[in-house]
Amino acid sequence: MIRIENLWFKYSEGRKWVLKNINFRVNRGEFVVIVGPNGSGKSTLIRILAGLVPKFYHGEIKGNVIVGNINVLRNPEEVFKVAGFLFEDPEVQLVTTTVRDEVSFGPSNLGLNKDEIEKRVKWALEVVRGKILEERSNFELSLGEMQKVVLASILSLKPKVLVLDEPSVFLETKTVSELYTILKDLAVNEHVTILAVEHDLNKVIEYADKLIVLDEGEIIWQGKPEDLTVDMMQMLPMPQLELIDLVKQLRNMNEHVLKESIVKLHEIVEYISPKTMNLRFFKEHCETEIHNENLRDTIVEMENVWFKYPRTLTYAIKNINLKISLGDSIGILGPNGSGKSTLIKMMVGILKPTHGLIRVLGVKPFKSRSKVAGKIGYVPQNPTLTFTSPTVFSEVYNVAKRLNVPNAAESAEKALETMGLTEYRDYKVLKLSYGLRRRLSIATAVVGKPRLLILDEPTTYLDYRSKRKLIKTLERIKKNTTLIIASQDLDLIVKLCNKIALLANGSIVAYGETRKLVYSENIKDLGIEEPLVIKLSKKFFKNIKYGPLTIEEFEKAMAK
Repeated sequence: MIRIENLWFKYSEGRKWVLKNINFRVNRGEFVVIVGPNGSGKSTLIRILAGLVPKFYHGEIKGNVIVGNINVLRNPEEVFKVAGFLFEDPEVQLVTTTVRDEVSFGPSNLGLNKDEIEKRVKWALEVVRGKILEERSNFELSLGEMQKVVLASILSLKPKVLVLDEPSVFLETKTVSELYTILKDLAVNEHVTILAVEHDLNKVIEYADKLIVLDEGEIIWQGKPEDLTVDMMQMLPMPQLELIDLVKQLRNMNEHVLKESIVKLHEIVEYISPKTMNLRFFKEHCETEIHNENLRDTIVEMENVWFKYPRTLTYAIKNINLKISLGDSIGILGPNGSGKSTLIKMMVGILKPTHGLIRVLGVKPFKSRSKVAGKIGYVPQNPTLTFTSPTVFSEVYNVAKRLNVPNAAESAEKALETMGLTEYRDYKVLKLSYGLRRRLSIATAVVGKPRLLILDEPTTYLDYRSKRKLIKTLERIKKNTTLIIASQDLDLIVKLCNKIALLANGSIVAYGETRKLVYSENIKDLGIEEPLVIKLSKKFFKNIKYGPLTIEEFEKAMAK
């Protein structure tokens, strides 16, 4: 159903080929996943399959691209008759004003009867766990909720081919597993052909029939997931599983741990368990005494804060009371629609609270945005919204100039180097993949060395290695900056934040030290995915208040 032959492509402003001699096939009813680091060419490949190259994304292209019986390079407008596409930015795919209208739009244009349309809308929303959104306006949805709605609108068309670019990137873990279970069922039982791009192999490896590993525009490996050994995964430049570092540590202590060809997460957990039961665990290594903090200046203060979007009946934020001290690193953790982005937008002055008081750096941010502009670095959930310059370098340079940063050009180059963007400095911003746009948005936020750095889902679209680099960068930055991270990525938060505010339905349901909250039941109740280290720790370290948060701590807690 999908056939790529000898495909080469380079953008008009680029000197090098972004895709080089790509050859692969996806058969009818097959579920194939493309993985690879940021900048490997994954999103470019999706754009080509969708017929957007070279008409909308200009460049030189050669080879054959066949979807169904459509020659995409000759007849790009025909491809949508056989295939449904999900692109990186769900916001640009919304075409109506309400969720119900959005999901029913496609089936209505197919001329289906009312009963069939209703049936498809109900089914598609249930697949993405979006039934609760049915009567909502598209304008009040979070990006995660938009992702669900766009996915539902595509599924409601019941296409024979699905091409999905990061379909799980904004979704909660439970929704992701349910979504991929449904997609796998569609492939097996309905013979739908599925090609998905993912940066996080953890999410999809259990469901894929075949993996294609892309790096620097070339296919460097393709085959069945079960053919991948842990040793091979360490050698390939691909998004590694979360457990690879843990496996290395376990092998240091027990050479027989994980030499088999096991790559599926549930199999690894089951395998590690008996292999490590002979190891002795030291409770004193993983229990941490929680000290009272010294009094420090308050940098963010929220008192009885409520917020309601215009033309809506319910409050998105409800009675928030929160104090953040200078030097803190705070994680705002919660599922989609919990109010994380809304809360952050009030902190930076984009939104004004309906009721209550917010002070940031001693002023009300909505009324004093110009006063705090250079002191607050802000990375929104959708990075594209903040870009105002044509190229990567000019974007960071212009921000540095606007903030009166000394040696603006040099500072911009350094920020690009920090975020691994030097080779893309002359690229047009809107030609970047979303993973690279995410890195660019962080570069613009840190170039002015702000006192307060606020990031909304900063690891969205980042591959495993880029995420690790980001964590190391933020570890350096937070030594001189107060850090606030809104995310449903608990692994990120436990590595960077000393406190967590747990958000659900617009309210803070728990607030406290990270280690203490992670080992409570609050997070589990909200369906937040726990990092593998914490899952294993809870299994092995019974009846303790606090356990390891990192692989290094887990290793210290174990001995032969």
